[in-house]
Amino acid sequence: MRTRIVTLALVILLIGIAGPAPAQAPAQPTNAGPVQPWGLPPLPAGVGPVEKFADIHDTPQGQFLEGGSFDTQGNLWFVGIGSGWISYLQPDGKLVPVVNCNPPAEIGQTCEPQGTRFKDGKLHLTTRHRGILVYDPQTKELKTLVYTWRNQLFKGPNDLDFDAEGNLYFIDPERLRSNRRRLPVFKGRHAAEDHGRSAVSEWHRSLAR
Repeated sequence: MRTRIVTLALVILLIGIAGPAPAQAPAQPTNAGPVQPWGLPPLPAGVGPVEKFADIHDTPQGQFLEGGSFDTQGNLWFVGIGSGWISYLQPDGKLVPVVNCNPPAEIGQTCEPQGTRFKDGKLHLTTRHRGILVYDPQTKELKTLVYTWRNQLFKGPNDLDFDAEGNLYFIDPERLRSNRRRLPVFKGRHAAEDHGRSAVSEWHRSLAR
């Protein structure tokens, strides 16, 4: 009995001297690093360093940016929704203003360009108030491709894209209210140019949920 008591006392003494095991600090993630100078959080694992390519926030072309699209020369085309400018950044970051799609001020209705896509060397872009436009960098011409459907003006085309067959898809999200949250998607394609004017074949509307 006495031996058991002595043994128990020694065990308690050893536990008291050793104390509780220190808690291990959580392992730091391998991608831990300082917040980027302009406010970006640390990069996720596997992503290389991110650098600021160009700063155009104080230019008319930089008002409410949207619609990034590259041409075959590596130029990044984009639009300024707030100013109507269509511009691009060269691979070295130099800003090149191209054309402004806004009509004369006395007309009143601004263009408000949105999404962009290149197809066959031409820039296609949606606009809120002028439908779908096409800009040819070679001829410097800005033309309207389509701006109505069944004799109704579009209510605010936004993004667009092409499929493998050359069909152009774009959305008209302002029609959501009249379609019970089903998103109108329009599909169409170019017909052959006739006397310098682009004809448009059938345009179809589907409703994406």
